Amino acid sequence: MKNKKFLLALVLVALLAAGCTQSATNTPTQPVATATAFMPEPKATALPKTAPVLIEVVPTAASQQNVGQMVAAQGATDQTQSPGFSITGVPETVDLSVVLQAKGADAYGNTFANTIGLGSQMMIAEPGSILYGPDEPASIVTSNKHGAYISPITQQLFVTDTAADNVAEGAFIFATGRQMDVSMRDISIHLPGSDRHIWFLLVRGLFPDQKIDTDANTTAHFSNYVAGHTQVMRYPEGAYISEGNFIQVAELAHTDASNCGAEGCSMISVMFLDLNTGAYDVIQQTSPTAAWEFVQSNWLTQ
Repeated sequence: MKNKKFLLALVLVALLAAGCTQSATNTPTQPVATATAFMPEPKATALPKTAPVLIEVVPTAASQQNVGQMVAAQGATDQTQSPGFSITGVPETVDLSVVLQAKGADAYGNTFANTIGLGSQMMIAEPGSILYGPDEPASIVTSNKHGAYISPITQQLFVTDTAADNVAEGAFIFATGRQMDVSMRDISIHLPGSDRHIWFLLVRGLFPDQKIDTDANTTAHFSNYVAGHTQVMRYPEGAYISEGNFIQVAELAHTDASNCGAEGCSMISVMFLDLNTGAYDVIQQTSPTAAWEFVQSNWLTQ
């Protein structure tokens, strides 16, 4: 499968090996755009045919959260349990009416579809932004405003003790690794390591401010990761990240890549975070064939 071939190469160099172990500084707070200023583009691009298929964030004492242990995986054959995590600098609750969600037709004439649910509809959907492998025809990539080749520009493998990357205005980052601490603006995230487990972190940047000579980009600072086995990918501007692309990366993390050795990791935990609202959501999958499970959210209840 063409896209699986490129994603295998992509994930092999960046997802974690078992048993590896290894303070970030916030960037200055900048004004946050309102949700009404963002218009999802009708031309957000679906997967290639070869692929399987605003409220201001104001941290207060009440909004500082320390989320405890994730729920244990029920019925997992290897009894895998996701590690605890913490996130601070986000509201304790976010009104779901201000959370951008893929749930069919929207007010701008677009239709975005999400099949996983559980809060993932805030970040992944079809059509969505996508990274292409080197074997994808240039005519497809260059004609897609919401697509780009995987390259040293769009993928960074962390090989030093600390690193940083750009969460671009209107775009996304997708980080993978056994463990990581991440800080951006007033938000700090701690994703601890655990055997047989890998973290995905997907972050939406601030909505475009429609102004020339202004910078609504955000620097994400990374630390406490396993160097050489942690990556961040920059996804192009768009309304959502491609759900099909996300599923491909998850499949490879479970099976083909070197996450926990040659056969992959039993469990994946995913945190989605929107910098515009401070909304976040965490889901997990305990095996390649298991259904995704809801873990924690500050805007969605299950």
